[in-house]
This record gives sequence, structure tokens and C-alpha cells, in this order.
Amino acid sequence: MENRIAFANIDNRPIIEEFFISIDDDFFPKLSERGKGLTEYLDKAMNEGKIAFFERDGEVLGVSSYWYENNNVRVCLTGVAKKYRRTLVLYRLFQFMVLQETEINIKKVISKTWSTNKDLKSILDTLGFKKVKEIKGDLDIGRISEIYEVDFKLVREYFQRK
Repeated sequence: MENRIAFANIDNRPIIEEFFISIDDDFFPKLSERGKGLTEYLDKAMNEGKIAFFERDGEVLGVSSYWYENNNVRVCLTGVAKKYRRTLVLYRLFQFMVLQETEINIKKVISKTWSTNKDLKSILDTLGFKKVKEIKGDLDIGRISEIYEVDFKLVREYFQRK
């Protein structure tokens, strides 16, 4: 079994898109039902940020992306294949992204998730993220989103010690 974590390029886009289509039902609302759908998110991440993916023997286990916003990094479009949830896949993706980031003026890492996403919230808590905002009716009348932040320097130091 060979694991690989890498930043995606245009050649990887089809497997990244295929991965998110396979877990579309796990998002609320579905990615395919938001704005211009998955294409809009992938375009923004490819053009204004980075997409990292965790692959084992040709199978994508997880993907996370982010883009730059006012000296901050906004983590978005993150998912892990069902059978690899509650493993270290997402943790390793975050570790890779933070340690490989070369932009020198990043102040904070910002992440948004829905209030019932316990798996992601647990990882964010482990990494020192703090909830800074709650948005009721975000993307859907029944959704409550939560915004989390951490100082980039702190999370980088955390991963450097691991």
C-alpha cells in the first residue's frame, strides 16, 4: 500500500471531481445544488488557492482545498471517503497543506462547516481552532454553519512538532 499526499494540478482535476461526485450526498446542501455546483468550487480552488488530495494505490481517500483571502487561508471543499472517516486522512491532509504552504504573510486559517459535522469539528478542536461565528440559514434554511479560526503560525508550529 502506497500513500501519497500531493497538491493537485489540472491533470488531477478529473479524479478530484469524480471523488466529490461520489460523496455529494454527504454535503448539506449537496455541492451539486449550490450556485454553479462543484465546478464553481473547483475553479476557484484551482485558480485562487490549492487542492490537496490523499491517495492510496490510485484511490482518492480524501481531498481538501483552500484559497487565499486578505492574508488568510480559507479551507473549503473538504471531504473524506466514507470508509476512511475517523482515520488520520483529513488530519494528514491538513498537516501537508500547512507545512507545504509557502505564502509568507498568512495570518489565520479559517474553516466553515455545518453545526452537526462532529468529525471535522473534532479535528479543528485538536488543531486549536476556535469557533468565532454561527450563521443560521446558511446555504439552506435548515443549515447552521459555524466559522472556525486559528493563527496560522500556531497550527504550523503544532504540525512541526509532530
